[in-house]
Amino acid sequence: MIDVLAENIRDKVKEEVSDSKMFSVMADTTPDTSNKDRLAVAVRYVKEDSPSFEVKEMTDKTGNGQASDILTSLEDSGLKSSKLVFQSYDFASNMSGIHNGAQAEIEKKLDRKVAYIPCQAHRWNTVVEHGCESSHIIQELFNILQELYVFFSGSTKCHAVIAKHLEQVENCLQLRNLSKTRWTARAESIKVVWTSLEAIVKALEEAFAAPKLDAKVKATISGLLKNVKSFDFIVSLMFMKNIMFKTKILSEILQQEELNIVNALGLTKATVTSLERINNEETEMNDMIEAAVLYAKTSFQIDAKEEFTRSHRPRKAYTKAIR
Repeated sequence: MIDVLAENIRDKVKEEVSDSKMFSVMADTTPDTSNKDRLAVAVRYVKEDSPSFEVKEMTDKTGNGQASDILTSLEDSGLKSSKLVFQSYDFASNMSGIHNGAQAEIEKKLDRKVAYIPCQAHRWNTVVEHGCESSHIIQELFNILQELYVFFSGSTKCHAVIAKHLEQVENCLQLRNLSKTRWTARAESIKVVWTSLEAIVKALEEAFAAPKLDAKVKATISGLLKNVKSFDFIVSLMFMKNIMFKTKILSEILQQEELNIVNALGLTKATVTSLERINNEETEMNDMIEAAVLYAKTSFQIDAKEEFTRSHRPRKAYTKAIR
């Protein structure tokens, strides 16, 4: 019955697209639970919003392979490629590359210009990803967040411990696995840990005090406690909480169906300006650091200045021995 309904809807969509004077194609790939890449092809035309057209396995991830599969999907569906006037994909090089990307290969295969509009939400996601990867401290922050999730979700006992402590937190959220592709979604992971950090520390301390604890598990908990109670972790958590939510809001707006290009450009510019202000305003940055120092001191008895001095000892000047 589901197959019959799907085929009926597909025929209706093909009829509408065929009757339209022109259409655009959007496509993206993602691995499924069996780790096979699936290519999703969608078309947009004048009459309706973009109906999904086909999802199938993707084996050739080169620009040429992706272009061939996209055009084959359209042709198999009875759509004339002569009516294809726009294309939109993510910002990965095999899709967006100007020489060998899917968008360029489609133009070669059709022997004409097919305007390409990159997905701005994915482009913004890439900016956030590369920005975060440029900082060792921020990379370490995300490593610790992932380790916390893995530890507490690794067994029912550990999950029960954290669940008990999170119940004491107002409007608490569950720890989340970090998305490997949607970096803006990591804002939720940061929010969970920030709002529940004291409860997480108490849960780790309770787990550490459990009798007959395996030595390997004990070492893991000890390492987690050391990391989450470090000033670098606290200050980077506070800093990224603000940054990631600004980028998350923009990313979500860029994916709204009713958004137009003028508003998208304005919102993007406003977000960039806001991030530049954070980077350039020394007073605002100092205020945030002082707030982190105070929070670390009152909540975990961390002396930020002492920890900084211990971790950043000045190097002695090199002097060559004279014989």
